Amino acid sequence: MNAGIQRIGAGSASIISSAGPIGTLILAFFVLEEALTLPQLAGTFLVLMGAYVVSRAKD
Repeated sequence: MNAGIQRIGAGSASIISSAGPIGTLILAFFVLEEALTLPQLAGTFLVLMGAYVVSRAKD
């Protein structure tokens, strides 16, 4: 983990790490056949938009 942060920087690493819960949600849907709820989808949207805004602010 530390080597990755040194390579790409803390800001980029934090943006990438915010996608972890989204990956978990997707895997739960496909592997465990869990139902997706509206709050989960809304949270996913907010996380993706937050990552987008932060990544655009860096440019």
